[in-house]
Amino acid sequence: MNMSSRFFIHQIFYDEATRTQIHPDFIPLDNTRSPSPDWFEFWPILNFLNSQKLDQKGWYGFLSPKFVQKVGYSPQFVKDFVEACGEDVDAALFSPGWDQICFFKNPWEQGEVWHPSLTEESQRFFDEVGWDLTLSDVVSDMSCTVFSNYIVARPSFWAQWQVLANQFSDYAGSFFESGLGTKKTSYGSGSHLYPMKTFIQERFATAILSRGQLRTVFCDPSSTAPIFSRLFSDNSDTRRALQCCDLLKRIYRSTLDPVFLDSYTKIRRSISYSPPEF
Repeated sequence: MNMSSRFFIHQIFYDEATRTQIHPDFIPLDNTRSPSPDWFEFWPILNFLNSQKLDQKGWYGFLSPKFVQKVGYSPQFVKDFVEACGEDVDAALFSPGWDQICFFKNPWEQGEVWHPSLTEESQRFFDEVGWDLTLSDVVSDMSCTVFSNYIVARPSFWAQWQVLANQFSDYAGSFFESGLGTKKTSYGSGSHLYPMKTFIQERFATAILSRGQLRTVFCDPSSTAPIFSRLFSDNSDTRRALQCCDLLKRIYRSTLDPVFLDSYTKIRRSISYSPPEF
């Protein structure tokens, strides 16, 4: 497949092992010489945006080496999906974790399950840079939630992300000695610890899209993708209830009618959910 010149979808690699995982139809993005390897994907994305002039009609993505493995979407599928977007679409979303997106009110509530104090640390940053965003009030669904930076978007999105990311880079650096710069958090288990800052930046796309100023399209894998049995009962009733939760949140976001948010909360209570144990 030949990617159109309007498609600039990159895949990031960190070493020779991850270089071999790069799909030939994605553009390799070298992160082997990052001055801040603990930022993972964040640094190469921000460095690219700070050093390159974007084609205003182009689509840009910066995906991890495990993108195809995590979501099952081929480069051809991604290209075809984005190509089918209308001129008024700003971003296409390919997030994993569909069931967690549906169940939780937003990815900060979801993040507290895996990274305790994520919301507090994130809110402190947003307050510091003057973003009018109260994370506990955010309601997000599959149309505006991004995990793992799995988003392909126009410069209208990346311009906002770049501003926020530069502010966060400065913010995290200023707290390096005793605060956020060195703070670790669990990642899947108590024995795996990663920098808290990486999980804060991963939710910037949702913070931007939840404002409703940009139009998105999204892949909806909820009919066929596996249910994460570590958290939920894996059965058809759970799947339907999770799908209903996402729909109700989406309707609430478009109407702001609290009836839909109340209905989401009631249905969510009916779902068998077991918080992970570390």
